[in-house]
Amino acid sequence: MSEDLFKHEKKPYVELCEAEGKSDDAASQEAWNKHIKRNESIICDLFHGQFKSTLVCAICKRVSITFDPFLMVSLPIPAVKHVEMDIYYIQYHLNENYKNYKLTIKIKETDRVADLRKKVKVKYGFDESSFLIT
Repeated sequence: MSEDLFKHEKKPYVELCEAEGKSDDAASQEAWNKHIKRNESIICDLFHGQFKSTLVCAICKRVSITFDPFLMVSLPIPAVKHVEMDIYYIQYHLNENYKNYKLTIKIKETDRVADLRKKVKVKYGFDESSFLIT
């Protein structure tokens, strides 16, 4: 689609460039301007970006810095975080066997109140409707 939306008739030839003593800002801007000459479109304006790539030769220790365009970036999905909570179980219906309990429950950040009730039932055996949550 980006090719179809190119704003000029013909793509000009451009050479790749390295930073070679230039500041990152100047080298990045130069690389971006060359990229835009060949890829000027609304897609490029909205979705393209740049990576800074630094390579060091293991033999001669020469450092090569380039700024490479990208259209998509793969990002890892973060692991689900769990929180351990201390809660106090207070019976909904008080009777002669009434007793308070301090409970510890491990929940995900995305859990709902219904999930908390189910975990209390599974771990401690208390009926889901036998306590209030405040």
